Amino acid sequence: MKNKLSKIICLLMAVTLIAVSLFGIVTVKAETNDFSMKKFDKAYITFVFDDGRMPFSKQCYELFKDFNMPAGFALIANKISTDEETADFFKKIEAEGYEILSHTLSHDALHEDNCNLATVEKQIGDSFKVLTSLGFTVNGIIEVGNGGQESTANYDLIETVTRKYYKYSNAYGVSPQYKKERIWLKDNTLESIKSRIDKAISEKEWLVISAHDFTEFSKNNMTELLSYIDSKGASKVKVATWNYVYKNFGVYTGEKIPSKEILESVCKSFGHDIKDGEIKKKATCTENAIAKGKCERCGKSGTYEVAYTAGHKFGKYEQKTIATCEELGTLIAKCTVKGCNGTSIIYDSESGYAKHSYRAVTVKEATLKESGLAENRCEYCSKVKNTIIIPKGKTLYDVLNKDDVTSSIDDSSQEQTSDTSSDDKAESSEVTSSEEKEENAVEEISDFDNSFNEDTMAKVLIIVVIVVCVASWIGIGLFVYKTIKRRNKE
Repeated sequence: MKNKLSKIICLLMAVTLIAVSLFGIVTVKAETNDFSMKKFDKAYITFVFDDGRMPFSKQCYELFKDFNMPAGFALIANKISTDEETADFFKKIEAEGYEILSHTLSHDALHEDNCNLATVEKQIGDSFKVLTSLGFTVNGIIEVGNGGQESTANYDLIETVTRKYYKYSNAYGVSPQYKKERIWLKDNTLESIKSRIDKAISEKEWLVISAHDFTEFSKNNMTELLSYIDSKGASKVKVATWNYVYKNFGVYTGEKIPSKEILESVCKSFGHDIKDGEIKKKATCTENAIAKGKCERCGKSGTYEVAYTAGHKFGKYEQKTIATCEELGTLIAKCTVKGCNGTSIIYDSESGYAKHSYRAVTVKEATLKESGLAENRCEYCSKVKNTIIIPKGKTLYDVLNKDDVTSSIDDSSQEQTSDTSSDDKAESSEVTSSEEKEENAVEEISDFDNSFNEDTMAKVLIIVVIVVCVASWIGIGLFVYKTIKRRNKE
């Protein structure tokens, strides 16, 4: 028995050791990456300004030039491609040592709802193609959406596509090569940024500082910040581009393009990437096309469903629902593609909300004894504008039509609009004319007399009932007594 127990214990220990070993191997493998950074010899500060806004970009360039410091500008590809003058400006400063980075094709954030292969390729890949076709040298891409892609689980997909085109990014990936935190000037004061730079100098760190324009951090503050950095001396801190830092301190131990296995896995999950192939089935508004050709991603040839659709082509938008004071109206448009029944419904935000539509509604009817109550209530949202007291013996119709109290009452009389009339104040208080006071006094006396008569009759009735009951019990008692006495005599 002891031998068997010993064998079982040994077997369990062996299994445990193997499991721990395998877990350790997997953990080490998961933590490894193909990129690392060398130890910095001093602090490095990189400035990146998003969107390529004008005239801010020119003002910022002139300011940095005065301090002989470079900066980076993240450009929206579609925007810069249609503005030749702005494009020429950025080409000029790039030649002087300033860095141009991608900021996606059309500034659309990648998140869980749109993070598919086609969208990622379009925003990340096409941006690179457009900017390089304009003559820019682009090594990095800056995230759009201020954390927009953080809600998606497709980090691997984003980095796989990013690796095809860029050496680095601040957020489009999971590895250190494609993930770097930025410090936003809009979230800090001048003193807090200075303090952060002091820390970077003491610990020899690399900081990336960002903004959109001078509305987030004034020009005076920026001037003082650059002057502060300059005062620390070149031996302690250097303002450098992202590309300079990666070129001098980045260690690339892997390929820029992912392995064949990774690419095939992406194609299997998200579809192949066929360009200029033979179309076997045209794309519809909602269905992908089927094409024959060579996949530019994994290199395999075949007939595949291509990850793109033709998309709907919606016509003119028309009114679908009317706006109320609670909800906006909606507009609807139909797809103009033959055979497609697709529709698009959007809110009519330009028209806005409708005004309240108030109508007087009786809440409690008046009686001869008690006053009633009505409300000016919106028929859409039930908002109450004011209350109306209905005098005793009157109706809401009487209150709203004081000049003609003898008119017949119908259902519509309780729904007359009293939105902005000058009689609102009069309607919200009890009628106090001398005539009505007299009527009320008479009514109160009459009510008292009626109440007195009713109470007296009730009391009399109760007394009669009690007398009858007592008399009945006395009669029954006497009858029983006489009966017993008679039987005793017999």
